[in-house]
Amino acid sequence: MSKRLIIILYLIFLSFALYSQTKLSGVVVSSDDGKPIPNAHISLLNPSDKSIIVYTFSDEKGVFTIESVKSNEASEFILEVSFIGFQKYSVFHKTNPPDRLQIRLKNEPFEIKSAVVKAPRVSMRGDTLNYMTTGFVKEQDRSIGEVLRRIPGVVVDVSGQIKYNDKPINAFYIDGKNMLEGQYSIATNNIRPDLVTMIQVFENHQPVKALKKHQYSENAAINLTINPNAKARLVGTADVGAGISPLMWNFRLSMFRFAKSSQSMTILKSNNSGLDISSDLRLHSMGPESLLQQPDLSEQNMLNLSETTSAPLNIERTLFNTSHLASVNLLIPIAKDVQATLRVGYLNEKRTADNQQITTFIIDGPNDILITEISKTSKNDNVPSVDFTLTSNKEKIYVQNRVYGRIFFSDMSGTLSGSKNISQGLSQKQFDVAEIFSVIKPLKNTVLRFNSRTQVRSLPEELSIISDSIIQTVNLFQIKSNNVASTQIKAGWFRPEVTLGYNVSSQSLNSEISDMRKVQELSGDNNIRLFSSELFLSPTFRYDRDKIRLMLRVPIRMLGYNLKNINGASDTSTLFFRVSPSVSAIFSPWNNWEGSIMYSYGRNTQGDIQSMNPSFIMNNYRTLSEGYAGIIETGSHSSMMRITYRNALKLFSAGFNVNYIHRGGGTKHSVQYMDIFSIRKLLPDENNFNSMLSFRGNFSKVFFDSPLNLGLFVTHSISSGSYVQQTKNVDISSRTWQAEPSVSYSFGSSVNTELNIKAGITNRVDDRGYQSSLLSANSSLLNYIKLSPKVDVIFNLEHYLNKSSGQTSNSNLFADLKVNYRAGKSNLEISLKNIFNNNRYIYTGFSELTKVEKMYTLRPRSLMITYSVGF
Repeated sequence: MSKRLIIILYLIFLSFALYSQTKLSGVVVSSDDGKPIPNAHISLLNPSDKSIIVYTFSDEKGVFTIESVKSNEASEFILEVSFIGFQKYSVFHKTNPPDRLQIRLKNEPFEIKSAVVKAPRVSMRGDTLNYMTTGFVKEQDRSIGEVLRRIPGVVVDVSGQIKYNDKPINAFYIDGKNMLEGQYSIATNNIRPDLVTMIQVFENHQPVKALKKHQYSENAAINLTINPNAKARLVGTADVGAGISPLMWNFRLSMFRFAKSSQSMTILKSNNSGLDISSDLRLHSMGPESLLQQPDLSEQNMLNLSETTSAPLNIERTLFNTSHLASVNLLIPIAKDVQATLRVGYLNEKRTADNQQITTFIIDGPNDILITEISKTSKNDNVPSVDFTLTSNKEKIYVQNRVYGRIFFSDMSGTLSGSKNISQGLSQKQFDVAEIFSVIKPLKNTVLRFNSRTQVRSLPEELSIISDSIIQTVNLFQIKSNNVASTQIKAGWFRPEVTLGYNVSSQSLNSEISDMRKVQELSGDNNIRLFSSELFLSPTFRYDRDKIRLMLRVPIRMLGYNLKNINGASDTSTLFFRVSPSVSAIFSPWNNWEGSIMYSYGRNTQGDIQSMNPSFIMNNYRTLSEGYAGIIETGSHSSMMRITYRNALKLFSAGFNVNYIHRGGGTKHSVQYMDIFSIRKLLPDENNFNSMLSFRGNFSKVFFDSPLNLGLFVTHSISSGSYVQQTKNVDISSRTWQAEPSVSYSFGSSVNTELNIKAGITNRVDDRGYQSSLLSANSSLLNYIKLSPKVDVIFNLEHYLNKSSGQTSNSNLFADLKVNYRAGKSNLEISLKNIFNNNRYIYTGFSELTKVEKMYTLRPRSLMITYSVGF
């Protein structure tokens, strides 16, 4: 044993003697003007087989450092430096080069598809677009999500969902690995831009390898290429902040490890400074193809403390919170193309609000009912979740099994004063468990698929109107199972497919109410059961070529329902047979152009039990609702046309689409106002209708030479519907125009300005002659000024304006200031928010039958000092 130990120690010391840790550094510049070349690719090659020993990229100043060159004195290697638009630099070294090299690259314009380009920050290869991060990052950016918003064609909405060319992405990769599935906000909100060298967009991406040669995809994917210096080691960010007015704190610890085969992300956050951290755990839709591969987390709560509207402000101005979040994400390799992922999250959040609201029930002018409420609420949420996925993504077979679980505990309390003094509380508990299994097997000219999703959901709720001794309880329980099997045959350009599926669900709704203000006709309990099953056969015909893709789908469905009213001793069974055809076409007549059209028709049924309660449920202290205890059918027509133009190399994209939806039959909403109470019912009406026609246009352009970024979104929608109010039928129509221009311009490397505007007008009119309009215009101006290499200032101005017909306009101006001092990877930030100390914000909005004017309490002027360090 001692001899073995001596030999091992000898070998270790010998290896240290032969191999030493050296550093190779230098700068890459242009031989024409001596300017630095960022994002140049520097690699060390083995002379014998030209294999890469190690590689890195130059930073924005052209500087590079390779800190892990292991060599001995007799080592030999080839130093190779390349960048698009320049001649490749390649030099053979027998000994270690000088400590700091200056590599001068000669300019060499190159041609891509007849376009002459010099050293672009974007390149294209097939369906892959490569965007160098340094070409789009700004000094003020703190997360890669801010950089993504500047990529042409990419939109990150307020929920954090990423869309490309107006379609949700179907995968989010980090170094080619799918660790996060749809929960990618944890990455976009926390990964620093300097950890990412390149953002890749995979157009028409098929994430399932077994389908790559068999099924075309309209959706794109995003891939973040991690900086080589950040791989295979622990990297991240630590933030610690404290402030006053009131006493505030902010803490974040983000730790990442991106190795060749495994990945991990750990996030810890805590703050009471108005930062919304709940979005980190949000699960985003990954497009229509993934609907049955994700759990259903739709909101289904039936009770609330009061009907409120959200302020169209930056949430940091209205959020009074104490929030804590923990998230652990792991990707573990099992075998080649086989991986396991685990995502564990926990959110504890307390929110308080102190607002005033004036609600107007629109009747006929003189008889309008006004309700004034001053509310104080407190809400405490606890949300643990776990998501485990085992995936084998191979060309010969795809298998995935996913298990998801989440518990949502929410306790609310509040008081209301004004039209009536109320003291109330609300308890909500939601349990979700889902198991999802998928298998895809390609054969020579055939693809076999099977997918199954089973989910159990329990939602008990209790509303207590303490001041009136009223208690409303609701217990909703659901078991749903969706099962689909399909086979697709490839015959030249034709791909016929047959899908067979069976969906089944069992739902129960129990509710009890006590006292009910002694109003006997509004009292009652609910105890209903709904069992539904659907058997469907869907033949699909596809024609796929490079320039045109056609699809005709003709689902044939047989639906059965059994509704039991235990209290009413009724039992109703219904059987439907339906055909719901759809047709679509995608065509690319010229390079960079794409168009698509779609039409579908279908008859649907009311499938969820929440709208079938035969007796009233008190949704909040002044709203009672009664459903329709029966199965109702609705018919719908839907059509769409889209045209897009995208020139990736010129960083330009534009699109225009038109959508039309018409629904008829089914149920009609009826509202009866009594004093402060709103009594709502669902009434069967075969002649009921509602429709919407919408137009949307967008374009974005990036000018690197200026540098200037331009963007514009324009929408226009026309909608109409029919309602019953105070026993009278009311037809309502509305028109909405909205424009969102954005401009970003950099004055050299020291000053950057970003202007964003969102303006809209909504007009509403009903057949009684009542008209109303709402004008809103929100704008923000962000100015970044670099005072020195270590000091910069960010000054932000926001203006909010809204005005409704017959009222004076509401205008608010906000200002924020940040000063940053950088020293290496450390940053000290002094932040002053709400400089003008605005403490109230008034906003007026309206729905079909209601107008609401709300006064929000805002966070006061505050000072926060935050120290950040990257590692």
